[in-house]
Amino acid sequence: MNKSFYPKLAWSNIKKNGKIYIPYMFICAVTIGMFYMIMALSTNPGLADMSGGMIMSSILSFGMVITGIFAVILLFYTNSFLVKRRKKEFGLFNILGMEKRHVSKVIFFETFYVAVISIICGLVGGILFSKLAFLLLEKLFDHTITLYFVVAPTNIAITVILFCVIFVLILINSVIQIYKSNPIELLKSGNVGEKEPKAKWIISLLGLVALGFGYYLSITTKNPVAAIQMFFIAVLLVILGTYLLFTSGSISTLKILKNNKGYYYKSKHFISVSGMMYRMKQNAVGLANICILSTMVLVMISTTLSMFIGADDIIKERYPKQFEMDVSYQPGVVEELQNLVQTEVESHHHKITSAESKTSLLVSGDLKGTEITGFENDFSSSNTIMANFMTVDDYNATADTQESLEENEIIVLCENSVFGNHQEVTIFGKPFLVKSEKLGHRGSGIYVGVIETTIVVKDMSVLESIDAAQKEIYEKNSNDIKYTYNWDIEGTDEEILALQTAITEKAKQNPLTENILLDTRAGSWAEFMGLYGGLFFIGIFLGILFIMATILIMYYKQISEGYDDRERFQIMKKVGLSEKEVKKTIHSQVISVFFLPLIAAVIHLAFAFPIILRMLKIFNMTNTMLFVICTLGCILVF
Repeated sequence: MNKSFYPKLAWSNIKKNGKIYIPYMFICAVTIGMFYMIMALSTNPGLADMSGGMIMSSILSFGMVITGIFAVILLFYTNSFLVKRRKKEFGLFNILGMEKRHVSKVIFFETFYVAVISIICGLVGGILFSKLAFLLLEKLFDHTITLYFVVAPTNIAITVILFCVIFVLILINSVIQIYKSNPIELLKSGNVGEKEPKAKWIISLLGLVALGFGYYLSITTKNPVAAIQMFFIAVLLVILGTYLLFTSGSISTLKILKNNKGYYYKSKHFISVSGMMYRMKQNAVGLANICILSTMVLVMISTTLSMFIGADDIIKERYPKQFEMDVSYQPGVVEELQNLVQTEVESHHHKITSAESKTSLLVSGDLKGTEITGFENDFSSSNTIMANFMTVDDYNATADTQESLEENEIIVLCENSVFGNHQEVTIFGKPFLVKSEKLGHRGSGIYVGVIETTIVVKDMSVLESIDAAQKEIYEKNSNDIKYTYNWDIEGTDEEILALQTAITEKAKQNPLTENILLDTRAGSWAEFMGLYGGLFFIGIFLGILFIMATILIMYYKQISEGYDDRERFQIMKKVGLSEKEVKKTIHSQVISVFFLPLIAAVIHLAFAFPIILRMLKIFNMTNTMLFVICTLGCILVF
């Protein structure tokens, strides 16, 4: 036989079956493009210079693994439909004299053509779409972000190798199915329905346990850094639980509907429920895929949208006043700085509308029960505490209170209890009594994964004694007491930036003030967009990818079920079912199939809400109500 016979026959088969092969190759190409783009983002050199870049790199790497797993499931799922539609044709080849090894050769060349076309189109599409996305990114954020377009040969190689392996596994699976079947079975395969599956209670129980534990991790994890680590584990558990529950739980649900005579014995419900019952093995995997992708879309879009809309809130959380200035404390510096600021503000024809100042000492330590000590293992403790010490006079001025303290008394301000109900504590070897512990005070959000607290002491002498103690422990790595002066004026961003420059230049002329650090809310905006603009882009980018994947799998599911149901509906019409009843039945089936994973996705999102909220704190996003509104809006639109 001519060596070119099998390749030609395979290519002819693909062209003749274009209605099912073109959507299949399109899904393969989009999946390959998705994987490449996520990998390109996760390895982008600009992530290293982006705020939260290392965290985002980890999340994207994890997303790349999830996308790889999803690719295997999706391509096997779509290929199973393809093989099912072709079995009759393969059986006819057997009847006409072709042996199974010859049919296997045809399948090999068909898979080879599909793999080559899909990988080339997927990579080209992924690279072009990435380039387009980065051009849009530069346009949106005015070249202020650190991410940039790059084509890495390593990423291309990994993508090609992974999907070559997947296509080889698909080929092996297809050949095994051909060898296990005889020609008569292959010819009749189109008329063979799925056996009614049984409810598997052990699998259902395992699914509930996996899902429940994933939800538990989301609700109970408090620390933002731990939230990121636990988020990966929770996602894997929820994915596992979703697949197990859709595989077994959906069957149980259909059986319950079947036993409900009032619901089941209606034409539109009878046909859809009975049809889904006999094909639930394929339905379960497809519905689980839709559910997981829907969850990813909702998470990505809601978090990105809330951060984008809440950009002003994030800036104000970081900079409560328009001007923030600090300098190492020394005698005379307070008066010198205040005079300097007042003079420059007036010379620029402005007036200070509000101001606050304090003298404080920021020290990191290791929290051991009721004792704060220096680090034993170079900042590696899981109970790291950032303690900001200030005097009671400064506290009263900023909080508008009338507190008073004795020499050995302190007031602790924290979000959650630091020392419990213990009254006696030790700070760097010095004993203190906790007069009160005021809860609900949020930290700055700058220090990720640590306990933030403000400790109020009696006066400067106590503050200086704590400073001396931490200098003895940390030596050259110790901090200095800082004097901070923050204020607001009425003026445009340009006027604020001009005043910032003038004060900085004037301060350099005085030895007392030459080392000031002066930040402004207006000046931080460009920096903010440079740091966080990449996060917005990544969220939008991945959201679009997952929406595309969701639409594709829903489309392919409808196509596959349409072919399976077509003959059944034709038979039902012949026995008296009207065109109107057929449409109602199809409508009922579509509603049942696609609202089930959407409802499950919303439940997943509801339980993921606490852990996502804690992760957003890393980026100074603390507006919970805005996140709730964005999430609900995304659910309604989706």
